[in-house]
Amino acid sequence: MVGPSGSGKSTVISLLERFYDPPSGIIKLDNYEVKCLPMVELREQIALVGQEPVLFGGTIRENILLGVENKSNEDVIEACEMANARQFIEAMPNVSRAAYASLNIALLNFFLLSKRRFYVIDIGDRNRPNFD
Repeated sequence: MVGPSGSGKSTVISLLERFYDPPSGIIKLDNYEVKCLPMVELREQIALVGQEPVLFGGTIRENILLGVENKSNEDVIEACEMANARQFIEAMPNVSRAAYASLNIALLNFFLLSKRRFYVIDIGDRNRPNFD
């Protein structure tokens, strides 16, 4: 979903994730009414990167692998390459020096290593990563 600031992208995402329910009407995901799905099951299917992702202390590798199991160093390197971030990350000794946008770490984790059915990014234009 793409649109200018203030067009309702965050609102749609909040309804999709059931942070709150609409006062009227229904929200469907993959032709299922989200209100009828168990909350845990719904959220396990969606990888969400919000407008203010969090970067935890530790190494970049540790941040990339948060909540992701059974991934090798090769998987992490491949994810970094896919996000055009490997060269920058290799130049940084650890996350504590990170001027690097925490958004990109979250994107690496959720989009390239986790196995979710749906992937949602809620970011403004100024934080949008370049995947070209």
